[in-house]
Amino acid sequence: MAGSMMVPMMAIGGGLQFMEAAQQKKSKKRSQQLYELQQSEIARQKAADVAKHKQALKRSAASHRARMSAQGVNPSEGSAGAIMDGLSQQTRQNIADTQAQYDATLQQNSINNSAQEDSDGSAYGALSSLLGPSSNYLSGSSQLLNSLKSWN
Repeated sequence: MAGSMMVPMMAIGGGLQFMEAAQQKKSKKRSQQLYELQQSEIARQKAADVAKHKQALKRSAASHRARMSAQGVNPSEGSAGAIMDGLSQQTRQNIADTQAQYDATLQQNSINNSAQEDSDGSAYGALSSLLGPSSNYLSGSSQLLNSLKSWN
């Protein structure tokens, strides 16, 4: 009788392995999609912030030029020119700082994604919180499979 139970149990174990492998593949694909979505969102925010800095410089420069011209001062000469150069330099520095922050965020996100995939081969851990109750299925399947393997 024990021999006849062995074949169905092994078939179930093989089926569970297949299902678990398929779930891991889906998890890895979801993880990659999530990673790509995060990366594109960070890049979008970076572009929006850079554009915001450039627009602020245009408004500020136009305002200073108008004030200087209203006072009869050529906005591109002397102290008025220095003010304009300072605004441009400050904006370039703000843009460079913003880009560096976003680049660091992109790099850290990439490192985190690689580390997560290295830790379990499928990025299962990061997605388990997103999958909710369905992630418990994987854990239960793994436990069942291990108990079936050690049962004989």
